[in-house]
Amino acid sequence: MTSCAQESTDLHTELTVPIVLGVTGHRDIPAEDIAILKTVIKAKLKELSDRCPDSPMVLVTGMAEGADRLVARCALELNALEPQHPRWSVGAILALPQADFELDFESASSVSEFRQLLVQCAWVRTLGSESTSRPECYELVGHWIALKAQWLIALWDGQESDKRGGTATVVKLFREGVEPERPVLPDTGPVIHIFTRRQQAAMDIQASRVGTPEILPPNPLGLGGGDKEIKRWYKVLERINAFNSRVACLKKNDLEHIRRCRSYLNATESFVETELTIAARKASWLYAAADYFAGKAQQWRNRQFAMMLGLAIIGLGFEQYYSGPAEGAGWTVGIWLLLSFVFGFLALIPRTLAFLNAEAKYLDYRALAEACRVQYFWKRSHIEECAADFHLFDQRDELEWIRQATRTTELGGDEPALNIQINWLERVSLCWLVDQKNYFDKEFPKHEAWARKLNKLALALLLFAAAIMIVTLIIQVTSSNDLVKWLQFTYGMLLTCAGATKVYLQTQGHEEHARSFLRAGQSMTIAQKMIASILDKSDCAMGLRSIEQDTRARELLFEVGKEALNENGDWLLLHRERPVQPPI
Repeated sequence: MTSCAQESTDLHTELTVPIVLGVTGHRDIPAEDIAILKTVIKAKLKELSDRCPDSPMVLVTGMAEGADRLVARCALELNALEPQHPRWSVGAILALPQADFELDFESASSVSEFRQLLVQCAWVRTLGSESTSRPECYELVGHWIALKAQWLIALWDGQESDKRGGTATVVKLFREGVEPERPVLPDTGPVIHIFTRRQQAAMDIQASRVGTPEILPPNPLGLGGGDKEIKRWYKVLERINAFNSRVACLKKNDLEHIRRCRSYLNATESFVETELTIAARKASWLYAAADYFAGKAQQWRNRQFAMMLGLAIIGLGFEQYYSGPAEGAGWTVGIWLLLSFVFGFLALIPRTLAFLNAEAKYLDYRALAEACRVQYFWKRSHIEECAADFHLFDQRDELEWIRQATRTTELGGDEPALNIQINWLERVSLCWLVDQKNYFDKEFPKHEAWARKLNKLALALLLFAAAIMIVTLIIQVTSSNDLVKWLQFTYGMLLTCAGATKVYLQTQGHEEHARSFLRAGQSMTIAQKMIASILDKSDCAMGLRSIEQDTRARELLFEVGKEALNENGDWLLLHRERPVQPPI
């Protein structure tokens, strides 16, 4: 493979969103059950990967004895069946540093198996430390998997238990979520439960039950979910795979545009890849892809809307013309019926002219891009929180895929601590706060001007139509019937155009956007001044910025990010309530 082709392949890999499957299960699985469990596990893994043919599949496992390793081996064996197109990669989440973790294994053969699997993992991350108690370390692994995985596969006997980090606890955590600090539903997900015996109770359970699969739906806070939740999560997988399908179709020219979109994040400087954490790098590329796709979808959306409004005006114009001035013109009936059919078809099926559903894609991709923008600057500032935890939290529908896609940027192994440059505040401030302030300051007057012009145009058309209506009433008794019909046609068309103008204004949301951009610009200005105040300290100028000042700066950037995510959520909700559709 040439270096250019390899670079293109690597970039496609950076741009894709993985499907993430977590693993939990018993350690003491009877040896006689392994064969049937492997058959069922492979079938379920293949079913999931076949449902998402364009998406990389990531298995996240704690690599403990028993279920963790069994599922990992199944994924790697599936790859061996298709060495040219391996679908699964394995990420290891270790409860303790490797040397300390290996002390928990029962035999030398278990240690050997662990090491053989570990070298086949795409990445390894260690959560606990020697100073952390073992139950707490294993609990951390369960929490991490419950937070990052989209689905969970559990090799479990179905028995409830309160053991910290145990299988039952992880299943419950994944299905019911962590109890929130505010009155909102927590993040939850579906569980692929494969019935598994334990050695200590193997004789008490029929062997025929081993390997029986079922899907346990999310059950947030025990309030219930049911089959609706399972269908919603299948929809999440479909949306992620649709995004990856678009990535797979990108050509060389598209990739160049995406590189250019990525450069917008660092408006005042070039990327220094060695200064970026894994999460920051992944967020920057995902932002670039989403921003590029959003721009393309927006073009289709605007064309769609213009065509709908144009057809509406033409259709109503023909209807008024052939029922008024040209009444009785039989040779034009065919044209009128054809246009009426076209407009009626569009009115009955609003999405018919959506050209690959441009409206939904535009909204989705723009929301994903904004989430990744915040994620990038948070990770560049070494803020631990994930943007997905503060974005679209109340939209528990197919938009869930946006949050899940944002969350996948945090997948990856341990990495050396990066030195934060003394000027990191200035650089983030310039690339984020100043750039966004300039953008909002530019967009606010544009939307305000459009709103003012369109309101004036609609009012002028309405007044002109009213004037013609009055003239029509005055001369109706003295003038010919033909003149009256032409006047009726004229004011009817003026009213149609006035209505179409208001529909366009309302759907585009120029007035709301102007207010939103004004507020956002003011927030960025305030944040920039607060950062400048921190930088004006004399010790900062000497390169001796204190820990307290860095902490204050991070807190400020964290609040700016939350505000940006809230603003984007409001924007998305506005356009979902005012979709592009024919003005019926």
